[in-house]
Amino acid sequence: MARARTREGPRAILGLGRGAGANRSVAGVRSASRAGPPDSGQSPRPRRGPDLAVPAIPSAHLWLHPRGTSAGRFPAGCRDPGGRSPAQRDGSRGDLGVERTTPPRTAGKAAGKHWMMVRIVDLITSDGAVGPTTADVCVVGAGAAGIYTAVGLASRGLDVVLLEAGGAAPRDPAAQGFRCGYTHEEYRGASVGRFFGLGGTTARWGGVLVPHLWRDAEVASPSERAIWERIVLSVERYGSAVLRRLGYRGPVDFVEYPDRAIGGPALSTLRQSGFDVLADLALPPRHRRLDFLLRREPAVDSGSVHVMLHACASVCDLRAEAADNRLERVVARAPGGRETEIRADAFVLAAGALESARILLEIAETYPSLSGSLAGVGRFLSDHLSLPIAEVPEQGRAEAVGLFRPRFWKSWMRRFRFLERDRPDAAPRAFLHFVFDTVCHPAFALAKELVAAAQERRRPCLSDVSMLRGISGLWGVARERYLHSALYVPADARIVLQLDIEQRPRAENRIVLSEERDVLGRRVPTISWSIAEEDLRAIEETAERVLAKWTSARAGLPALRPLPLRVDATKVHDVYHTVGVCRMGTDADSVVDEGLRVRDVENLWVVSTAVFPSAGTANPTFSMLCLAEDLVQRLIELLA
Repeated sequence: MARARTREGPRAILGLGRGAGANRSVAGVRSASRAGPPDSGQSPRPRRGPDLAVPAIPSAHLWLHPRGTSAGRFPAGCRDPGGRSPAQRDGSRGDLGVERTTPPRTAGKAAGKHWMMVRIVDLITSDGAVGPTTADVCVVGAGAAGIYTAVGLASRGLDVVLLEAGGAAPRDPAAQGFRCGYTHEEYRGASVGRFFGLGGTTARWGGVLVPHLWRDAEVASPSERAIWERIVLSVERYGSAVLRRLGYRGPVDFVEYPDRAIGGPALSTLRQSGFDVLADLALPPRHRRLDFLLRREPAVDSGSVHVMLHACASVCDLRAEAADNRLERVVARAPGGRETEIRADAFVLAAGALESARILLEIAETYPSLSGSLAGVGRFLSDHLSLPIAEVPEQGRAEAVGLFRPRFWKSWMRRFRFLERDRPDAAPRAFLHFVFDTVCHPAFALAKELVAAAQERRRPCLSDVSMLRGISGLWGVARERYLHSALYVPADARIVLQLDIEQRPRAENRIVLSEERDVLGRRVPTISWSIAEEDLRAIEETAERVLAKWTSARAGLPALRPLPLRVDATKVHDVYHTVGVCRMGTDADSVVDEGLRVRDVENLWVVSTAVFPSAGTANPTFSMLCLAEDLVQRLIELLA
């Protein structure tokens, strides 16, 4: 099957902080034109919209999606002229169980497209066979990393089984029956910062996409420099392709956007004071839950994604060989005891940082020959630490709003963050951003609930009173949004400057397996995580240093009033950017190599923020998706 890759023109998206050669361009991957599913009475589609709930997943739910542009191709799930369905083109592959004998009706842009089959089954509610027992690739976890990887592989012609421990609607770990123990303080990244279900944590996240930069590689310790170079090169190479797959069609201008949006004396003053400015991207609310990719992902070939809900990976069987170990099968178990096993040529762990580490810990315990290779699993758990360090006084609010309020490109929000340019080498990396507190404003309360409902695929929970109060204030929101492409900020809104700083990796911050068992009989993880004194000192020193630089500016920037830091473990909080527990590298502490393959296991890879050695200067999801795109290309070549 053809798996040719096309490339788009040169670009330079990550020049900031790179030094010499900052404008070096790297080509990215260009996806085919996107088209939605045709209006076919034979192909059920989920209802979408901010005020519509997701329908209950039946025992077998099938979506057929137009793919590619070649004429004369039958959609996946339909028999070709030779009488075989795509699911049967390889005699070793199991029948997907859903087939069409005639192509669905197509018209307009959908006519003549390649098609990819997406089937969703629930191990709890399905009757009879639940799907294939073999696949090209088995992906564990249907969150951001898992869905992105599965769809990327299927869009290039591979058959993928996607296992998800939760159901159609993501739920927190406690509701799912997956608990953690703690030896110190509670790690909120485990208790409230993750969700199980189709879409995973993307059902609740903010959708922020921002790249790690060359400054992450240039200032890292020697042992981490090569790894950060690998991460940033993946961002350069695949960042544009990731954004296109997520639906973004605007300029890739994380670095350049502030020149246009802020510009003038303020931007010059910021740079003279020692700050670089970056603009992130936030996904539109309707696309923040990444399961939308299962319904509208462009492709160049026809593969399939078979999603199994309530299919928790409980057993991983390896076969020991002379040179390497090889993962043979994964057994997925549902509440109630129903099981199914999946055999594949390749397996990808994409179950989130903590759950991926827990699975690897179980593998290491089951197979002692891997205990040395996987000795680093679960260690060096770290996160970003966040707290407000200053507020804008009342007389400076209008200036701060005019300069730094969020903007919009179509439905994509752009927000600014500030990076210290000449930071001491020993200081941890950090970034600053303004927080506009609009929570108490009725219009924003209404808008927030509508956004949350759209993201979670549910009906809004609003009283008549709250709707009336909110609607009366929506004029200001709509005026700024559609006339000025900016976020409306009430005149009395509190504005604070927030510091997010990376926690220093420490081996004693870790995950281990306890003797307790969860509802599926799996070992319960125990998390040892705390904020060290050196982290608190680093916060104080960084806050003092950046505020001194800001206030040294004579004009052009809004005034800041420093807040009492009261730096202690109860005031500083993590922001659910879990990293470090499956570190990438080549040393003894690493778990995966630079290609994300688990050490000494031939056909097992990890796609997760867990592979990052530390948190760096950015939210980790965008860089993780770039690594996922890199892995997709590698697996396509490997399995071709």
